[in-house]
Amino acid sequence: MLVTGDLGALDEDGYLTMRGRRSELVRVNGVDWFPRDVEEALGVQPGVDQAALVGVTSRGDELPVAFVVAARDANMDGAALKSAIVPLLPFDVSPLTIHFVESLPLTPTGKIAKAELKAAAARGAAV
Repeated sequence: MLVTGDLGALDEDGYLTMRGRRSELVRVNGVDWFPRDVEEALGVQPGVDQAALVGVTSRGDELPVAFVVAARDANMDGAALKSAIVPLLPFDVSPLTIHFVESLPLTPTGKIAKAELKAAAARGAAV
């Protein structure tokens, strides 16, 4: 048996869809949020170049925090962006906080440094 920490779902035809890593799962008000779902919903919005979601622990639960890189010259509004993703997600996005940043920190291998984002979110600051 190989345990990778990856989470996925099998559909009725037997196809596996990867949803994310267990360690990145954000539990908000008793509901599991897959960061990829929120990141993809944000990523298809006009003016969004990149997005990353992390959870910050608060009183036993997690608060979802998204970091968004806006396209050059895009005029972004966090409330409008949240409203735009409501129909794309199966859960209540009202607890979501959005921080606009110039860029997302990367690991040496080129992946988004979610630990760095999580630390910044815990401090209440953008990166």
